Amino acid sequence: MVKSWILVLATLMPFCSLTYANMRAPGRIDYAPSFSLTVPKASKLTVEKEKLNIDCDYEYCEVQAVYFIRSEISEELAFEFVLPVYTPVEARVTGTLRPTRVTPDKSQTWTIPNWHSRSLPLYQAAFSGSLKTGMNIINIKYRQPLTILERSYGYFTDSRSIEQFTYQLGPLKEWKLADDFSLQVTLSSLRQRPERDGGWSLLRSRAISCFAPGQVLENDRDHLNLMLTFGKIFPDTLVCQAGDRDLLDNTEYPAG
Repeated sequence: MVKSWILVLATLMPFCSLTYANMRAPGRIDYAPSFSLTVPKASKLTVEKEKLNIDCDYEYCEVQAVYFIRSEISEELAFEFVLPVYTPVEARVTGTLRPTRVTPDKSQTWTIPNWHSRSLPLYQAAFSGSLKTGMNIINIKYRQPLTILERSYGYFTDSRSIEQFTYQLGPLKEWKLADDFSLQVTLSSLRQRPERDGGWSLLRSRAISCFAPGQVLENDRDHLNLMLTFGKIFPDTLVCQAGDRDLLDNTEYPAG
């Protein structure tokens, strides 16, 4: 009888090992978000409009934030915003390229939602510029890495992940906004992901979403394109994801 139980356990042990391997936690590569431009102290400015253009591949997004700002007076002002990584920043004020200094933000870190024990570093980009009376345009460009979230994995299946772009809009609410203020968001991602280790397939249909009402989707030959417009009421955080359509359909927003 004892020998029979030993034989049964010996038979089941490999399957138990496979089950354990299939129960691992999903992988993730996290980056903090970038943040909207903060309002300069004691300034007399009104933001008429912002255009946020996000052009992504599978690892990075080229971000362009364009602010249309009306000033009551001519003045020299200092501007700053927060980034997830140390990266070059191109800033233009009324068409003039301004030197930009990127340094570690020692005053704060970013805590991953639902992962209170994990904090990520932040960096601060600072520049100055002369604003004239009337309309001014501040144009900022930089590269932001994507957070990668594994959504399909296991012993008997290929691993698949989605890409996530996160942007903190909250600082924009500290500005004086025009009555007809608009925030225009455009997001672009490649339609097909090349085959690579980890089980990506050209045969799977990709999709993008910013999980907001009113978003308009358009596809061209090479890209998935999304357009979204907010008025004076907009969320504190913009979260956009790209990946295989079945993975996005099964994602609950917000994705940590």
